Amino acid sequence: MNREFRLVRTILRGDREIVGQMSGSADFDCDTFIDYVQRQTIGGTIYHIAQCRSVLQMLPERCVEWLRKSFLSQHRWNLLLLARVAEINATMRAAGREVIVLKGLPSAQEYYGQLAARQIGDLDLLIENPADLFEFEQILARLGYRRRSRILGSRALMARYTHHVEFEGPPAPLDLHWVLRRHPSLRVDYSDLWRRKRRVSVRKVEFLVPPIEYELILQFLSLQNDIQLGVHRLKAFIDLYAMLKRVAGSLDWDSFFHDRQTEGMLGISVNVLDLVLEVLECRPEFPTLAQPLESHRKRLVLSDFASKAALLGGSGELHRRMWALRLYDISAIRALWWWGLSLPFRLAEHR
Repeated sequence: MNREFRLVRTILRGDREIVGQMSGSADFDCDTFIDYVQRQTIGGTIYHIAQCRSVLQMLPERCVEWLRKSFLSQHRWNLLLLARVAEINATMRAAGREVIVLKGLPSAQEYYGQLAARQIGDLDLLIENPADLFEFEQILARLGYRRRSRILGSRALMARYTHHVEFEGPPAPLDLHWVLRRHPSLRVDYSDLWRRKRRVSVRKVEFLVPPIEYELILQFLSLQNDIQLGVHRLKAFIDLYAMLKRVAGSLDWDSFFHDRQTEGMLGISVNVLDLVLEVLECRPEFPTLAQPLESHRKRLVLSDFASKAALLGGSGELHRRMWALRLYDISAIRALWWWGLSLPFRLAEHR
């Protein structure tokens, strides 16, 4: 793990003395740190966390100024997105439809306590029934969105092998989901998700959002996929850390893992959680999670820190893909069969 990553990790922990030592050393390069934070898309996030942990003043003035500008820029952009989501919600309600907002703005407010604390590049919406996809496309078209994904065969066929359709539109792209992930090993109870959906208010704009357990599931799935493709950023790790800081103490983790086993999500949940706790060195911060997670240690694909660090750093594509493949609760042969069968539809989805 490089010096910049270690400094970010120390900022997360709020260790003023170590932050001061690392950023005040003669060989600390402010430009290298800024470049790293920018590539990881966490500029505004680190500014907010450093403020909350009272370590911002321990960083060099030029770093602080860049982080502050990143935060303010992110704040302006997220306000634009907030206005857009309010418009989408109003249009959906007028059409007698509703959507659940995934991640994005509600997560920034709920888990960071600050709208500008999370960089958001697109909007993710979940619909209840993929049979209604064409109607939702028409509603979005009236709002200026144009479908970017190709429809291979039919919408019904696409829905069997993919999990979302991509749209271009102002001011940001939009992904319309009907499931969190499409895979034969996953048995997520979407009727339960919709029955227990929550309402979150962000600056008087109301959102429908998933129950907390399903927000965690979505984060696990996103991290697994990003690592598999080699496009993972520290942002996703910090997001999960922020979520755990908010909910870990109140969740019944034994029940959580039992439910994930029923859904075919246990391997993914255990491995992603363990990876994040290990890499961020934050396991002691979550004592109520530690023991239930340890009881599923036999499900870990990688058990030593060096292997986990290599997965995120210098390991090759084959190593990453094999790691992701082994997290599913089905045989590797069946998972590979599904990968080949669904590939044409996924290529059309991500046009």
